[in-house]
Amino acid sequence: MQMKLSIEKITAIVCFIIICALSISSALTPAIEFSENENRYLAKFPKISVKSILSKKYMEELEDYTCDHFAMRDGFMSMYALYSRAIGKTEINQVYLAKDGYLIEKYKEPTHTEEIIERWNRFFEKSKVKADVMLVPTAIGIYEDKLPPFAKPSIQREVWNTYNNRLNANMINVWDALSEEKDKRQLYYKTDHHWTTYGAYVAYRQYCMTKDITPFEWEALNPKTVTKQFRGTCFSKVNDSGAPKDSIERILPKDWEDCLTVNYSRGITSNSLYAPEYLGQKDKYSYFLNNLNDKIEIHNNNCKNGKTLLVVKDSYANCFVPFLVNHYENIVVLDTRYYMTGVSQYIKNNPVSDVLILYNLNTLDEDTGTRGIY
Repeated sequence: MQMKLSIEKITAIVCFIIICALSISSALTPAIEFSENENRYLAKFPKISVKSILSKKYMEELEDYTCDHFAMRDGFMSMYALYSRAIGKTEINQVYLAKDGYLIEKYKEPTHTEEIIERWNRFFEKSKVKADVMLVPTAIGIYEDKLPPFAKPSIQREVWNTYNNRLNANMINVWDALSEEKDKRQLYYKTDHHWTTYGAYVAYRQYCMTKDITPFEWEALNPKTVTKQFRGTCFSKVNDSGAPKDSIERILPKDWEDCLTVNYSRGITSNSLYAPEYLGQKDKYSYFLNNLNDKIEIHNNNCKNGKTLLVVKDSYANCFVPFLVNHYENIVVLDTRYYMTGVSQYIKNNPVSDVLILYNLNTLDEDTGTRGIY
């Protein structure tokens, strides 16, 4: 008697064949250490031990390795994104498929707010500085009207208010300034978690107002588009081939190349705040301030006001710092994820007239750099 196969059985057989084919292909394919598309190092094959097996750590790490290294991973992620859109899904890998082509990261409710506030207040007291703090909302806080229906409301504003009420520092309110500009120009990239250069410019004007500095007009800063081919971190999480490509702008007043001396921590001395070589790579945002550096020293030979600004920051500051170089003779930028000497120690050993702490609210809670502020 001939056996008829049900749709469910056929589907199961096909899936089994695909899984076997992928497993064989993955085993024969050399492991890749770094994913350029996702701009991160992929999971390494776990070391086996009795302890790791008993604690289930080995199996968890093996699962991470398998997920990161199966063959044709990017292609399958892209097909999954197309399938998800086709069936009406509004979220992939913690990223909302929002209106107008935006890919907006979800906001994870923080768990270290009290710890960070306590640590920072101890720093303000110990270093005896009256610091300015700029906590920047991400796209989910400003572009709530672009979120898909039934998206969970963000509590970023409530978190910002907690910091505003509890920190013994001057909180620069860029939230309202960004909200007022959100319908005028693009403030955040559609495919990346950072703000755009113009978004940083809006914050720069707010900073100047707080510090009684006269800001430069946007056009006076000689803005220029340096690429129209940027797809950032949110795109990497979704891998939607239909996602738009972003443009990146930079500012470059005419006298900068003659007046700036920039010392990067990797032994690079330049007259530029930008690294054009990154525009030909996936990680195009690293064009600003030459990627990752634990310390950057910027000297403006044309500014003789004797003022030194210390910026303690995450990557949101990378496109923000250039706006400030005409207002300070010296700017020192510390990334405390890598700068291990301590901010208090730096202030103790070096003359500093102003301190700015700048982080975005989405990664603030889990950023290891916040623990380096002491």
